[in-house]
Amino acid sequence: MAKEIKKAKDAVKNKAKKKEIDMTNSGNKGRRRVSFVYRGKPGEAVFLAGDFNAWDTAKKPMFDKDNNGIYTCMCLLRPGQYEYKFFVNGTWFLDSCCPNINVNQFGSHNNFIEVK
Repeated sequence: MAKEIKKAKDAVKNKAKKKEIDMTNSGNKGRRRVSFVYRGKPGEAVFLAGDFNAWDTAKKPMFDKDNNGIYTCMCLLRPGQYEYKFFVNGTWFLDSCCPNINVNQFGSHNNFIEVK
């Protein structure tokens, strides 16, 4: 069981690091499809917020389709660097699977991704 959990965590970590940038999306004027993954507990209220949506904590909900605590959402983003965090049950969380971290203007930390 422990090996299965570690294997699942590693798979989620690798998937989140890559952010599944889909370079084949041609119908959105240069935008790329970017998937985000948050691993938590079933039944949580999880949202994605970042500079791409003016840090709106209600605009981009994440969904746990299999009720297993793995929340996903997709964004269409133009090439560039974007900062983000997860907003879970009213509390900010970094993406533990993303090693890219910036210090923001308030002295706290945000993850960032580079979309090419």
